[in-house]
Amino acid sequence: MEEKSVSAENFLEGDLERLRMEIKEKSGQTEALPPDEGKKIVKESLRGITLAAGETVPSVADTGDEKEDILPDYLKGADEGLRQKVEELISYSFKEGIEKASLKAKSEGPFILDAFHDALVEKLYPELIKKGIIKE
Repeated sequence: MEEKSVSAENFLEGDLERLRMEIKEKSGQTEALPPDEGKKIVKESLRGITLAAGETVPSVADTGDEKEDILPDYLKGADEGLRQKVEELISYSFKEGIEKASLKAKSEGPFILDAFHDALVEKLYPELIKKGIIKE
């Protein structure tokens, strides 16, 4: 029997399923949500995954998509190093999973963690809609 390797797609599917459960729990509803409310619930769900991961510890193009403008507005004028750090965390989350990326972001401090969550929401939100996890 051939052994399957764990791929980025496996991490993404597992993370999306975990997000689906978190979102369902936090929203308590299945009807359509306005985009702002939906994104807020996704961000709260990501924070839940970060907390569940524990209290300790490439570029966006590497996720298979063209580099997108997913950085939060407050980072667009920030130092290139900060922007690059958040982009690397997004890429890392698609390679190693949201939980590991959240721990890494958390070790960088609250500003980077929050920016990572904001950017990840922008990256994942369309996929969550497409899969029917969030209804608009």
